[in-house]
Amino acid sequence: KTKTITGIVEHAVRSGRYSGLPGRILLLSFSRKAVSEIRERLSPVTSSSVQVMTFHSFCYRALVASHPRFASAPLQLLDEDSRNRIAAEFLIDKKDIIGGIPFSMIINGSKRVRTMFPELLKQMDSHINTIKSINGLLEYDDLIRLMIQGLRDREDWCTSLFSAFDLVLVDEFQLRTDARARGAGELVE
Repeated sequence: KTKTITGIVEHAVRSGRYSGLPGRILLLSFSRKAVSEIRERLSPVTSSSVQVMTFHSFCYRALVASHPRFASAPLQLLDEDSRNRIAAEFLIDKKDIIGGIPFSMIINGSKRVRTMFPELLKQMDSHINTIKSINGLLEYDDLIRLMIQGLRDREDWCTSLFSAFDLVLVDEFQLRTDARARGAGELVE
């Protein structure tokens, strides 16, 4: 799949169909590993025409550069470790409900745990969202949500981003079914 997408990009640049100007082609992937492989496979001539990044990285950069919400306050990410710490602090007071089940099992929310503690998980998510709101924090999926919202609503900050690209490609798009794939679909449209 990576070989195919790099071949498409190489052909697009060599054929002259796209400007070949630096950075005018955007190639998004869902993993850092795939981004690294794509960068390695692109020829030096083509690589100058292409911006290769993960979907999260693109959303982060676009939001920081263009979203009005972050013009006056910097975008702050809530990393997974911090999120898990907030969740664990919430769960300390819920030991009577969860018994001896390790916090990590509750936090990771396996299917069995979601079935056993649906209300507790809703409360935990609500608590995390409150902490995020109070502290102006976003998670990676929030980046995608904001980008999708901007694309769907055709917000000025968002639509102007794409005049910078002649071509947008998404690697492994057909294999995804999650929010990132829906976001990639919005972006490509």
